[in-house]
Amino acid sequence: MAVWTTSFTVYATNLSYLPPLTLNIVESWADEGSKIPRSILLKGYSNWIEGYIHDVEVKRNEAGCSVRARSFRSMRKNEPPYNMKVELASENPFIRYTHCTCKAGLGHCNHLLGLLYTLAHYLKMEHKSVPPRASKTSLPQTWHVPSRTLGLKPKPISTVSVSKVKPPNSSTHRVNRTSEGILPNVYCPVPVPLPCSEFEENLRENLKASGSRSHMFKLLTASNQQKQLVTTEFGDLPLGSVLSYQLPQVLY
Repeated sequence: MAVWTTSFTVYATNLSYLPPLTLNIVESWADEGSKIPRSILLKGYSNWIEGYIHDVEVKRNEAGCSVRARSFRSMRKNEPPYNMKVELASENPFIRYTHCTCKAGLGHCNHLLGLLYTLAHYLKMEHKSVPPRASKTSLPQTWHVPSRTLGLKPKPISTVSVSKVKPPNSSTHRVNRTSEGILPNVYCPVPVPLPCSEFEENLRENLKASGSRSHMFKLLTASNQQKQLVTTEFGDLPLGSVLSYQLPQVLY
């Protein structure tokens, strides 16, 4: 009677061949064995969370299993994804060989770490096979979910402070976090309020008396027909001017 044996040459989505890989094992391998910087480790974690890793397939071999997958690029998104390969053993140490087609070459990159994090997550969730990627049309509708901007109101850029929170230097003492903001340095070089009406009228009359045909005189003549003004931080200005919508009056 012929005996059926499992083929070692076919990649599939079956996860039963994976060793007991955990997040702690991945981080220990990255920290102790490969000396991967913490910033690369965090980037790999982000690749897993944001769903950059896809097309994960597993193939059984004599030592354990081989895993291949692809990773989207974080910058040049129009170019083809990176191809990755990992050789996992059935006994500790589980991670025996890694390779990625990115410039890092030997697999000590955030793409490979994203794949290892993904495999550890599959095992933790007890998936028997690689879960399919859900499209937007197959997910529940989210129209009733409040917007992330709920409660936020538009503000003039001149009143916005750009700050970076600085955590305390020492974790042993409780210190309040401080921030040093950067405010715009927009200022008015002439006395406020601006003498718009009088200055415009005098300039127009002087140009008319001198017989000017300049473009400025044409603009002043055209603007004389429009009397609508808006209140800004620099005084009353003609409607449609740059400062009229860049520096509107803020009512607190």
